[in-house]
Amino acid sequence: MIVVRGPIEESSPRGTVATIGVYDGVHLGHRHLLEQVPARARELGLESAGVTFGPHPAAVLNPAAVPGLITDLDTRLALLDEAGIDRVVIIDFDEAASRETAEEFTERVIIRGLNCREVIVGRGFRFGSGREGSVDTMNERGAATGLTATEVDLAGDRSGGAVSSSRVRSAVASRDTALVRELLGRDFTVEGVVEHGDHRGRTIGFPTANVAVPPNRLKAADGVYAGWFTDASGTERPCVVNVGRRPTFIERADHSLVEAHVLDFDGDLYGQQVSVRFSEPLRGEKRFESVDELVAQIGADCTRARELLGVVAEETQP
Repeated sequence: MIVVRGPIEESSPRGTVATIGVYDGVHLGHRHLLEQVPARARELGLESAGVTFGPHPAAVLNPAAVPGLITDLDTRLALLDEAGIDRVVIIDFDEAASRETAEEFTERVIIRGLNCREVIVGRGFRFGSGREGSVDTMNERGAATGLTATEVDLAGDRSGGAVSSSRVRSAVASRDTALVRELLGRDFTVEGVVEHGDHRGRTIGFPTANVAVPPNRLKAADGVYAGWFTDASGTERPCVVNVGRRPTFIERADHSLVEAHVLDFDGDLYGQQVSVRFSEPLRGEKRFESVDELVAQIGADCTRARELLGVVAEETQP
């Protein structure tokens, strides 16, 4: 997949079938739409293209209301590639971009930048300054070049409900990992660098990797989860993840941490870029009356996590 960021210096010589959107999470509703783009491009002998944005437009238009991102940009690009998109243009959305009219965007990006023949977007798609543009804008502006634009409905879930990024965020906030998987087609995952903490986990027999999740990312709700930890080498291991403020040790922490205890592992992870995916909720976070009570509960959490993840404990060598 070709990735273009910033000014588009040359258009696709073959022409493209394109789609436009933030596509945060690249959930199953998005996937239903995205799969139509390369399919249509193959029919016409063209390239498939996607136009997306970094940062999220709301970070410029309404910073107080910007949502936590379900996926980082690298993951979003990997998922677009997986969906079969040949070329992705990343619009660096800033104040200047926010003032660009729908007609200007259509001309600069869609017609000249991508040599686009067809655009496929989700129902109700709007773009340009003041969200003034629609598929009608693209059809009117592109009439001279043969550009056509159409809207399609996103796929629903098994019950017929709309699949949307906001529903994914709500499911993550309520620790409903089953619904998250139904909407995303995969577990919710966060990435970050392993940083030094207070090393308290090691002193009680359960060392943890403290994962510094970027502040613009969607955070998992406080609680304890069974999940999977992937280190910088790509090795995936089962883990128990605590998201929270450590109330047994700290009376009033100002923010939650993501701490992963990797099962049957005792290595150095500091400084590594890692990922943690949240597979099953185990319990809410709570304050324990003693460290011994906390240690007993963590042991029970590990046992339950093994059961849910289908992991057999490694035998201790004599």
